[in-house]
Amino acid sequence: MGNKAFPLNAEIVVSAFMVAFAAAQVYAANQLSLSADYTLGPGALPMIYSVGLLICSAAVLFESVRQGGSDGVGEKNSMRGVLCILLLVLFVASIYVVGFLFSTIVFCFLFCQFFSGLGLVKNIAFSVIWGAALYAAFHYLLEVPLEPGLLFS
Repeated sequence: MGNKAFPLNAEIVVSAFMVAFAAAQVYAANQLSLSADYTLGPGALPMIYSVGLLICSAAVLFESVRQGGSDGVGEKNSMRGVLCILLLVLFVASIYVVGFLFSTIVFCFLFCQFFSGLGLVKNIAFSVIWGAALYAAFHYLLEVPLEPGLLFS
């Protein structure tokens, strides 16, 4: 895929994307207040997560570049990383259309199908239980209104 001087593989591309994404999140979190009246401000937690993501993704990028090529294992894991990112984008995009509950169940099912060794029935059961539990926790316990979606509103 790349030349011998700088072999470019999927692991390097994905980790470079994550470094750029984390840097953008650090910049966005920096726009919010980090502290407010003896407590953490609205930007504190996003900043902590963003810096952690930046450090971890930079370490993966450094290690990928240092190793140079790919033995096949890193390439397979990188493709799984790309698939995970695509599933997350699909999940976020579908929340507005079909709502939080349905999107969560479908995302969880697809994620389990691609990344777990469980069978179809167990994946369906887990996805429905997990989606219902998240919905109940947000809607009833935390009283946070969730997006019903354009199709169900």
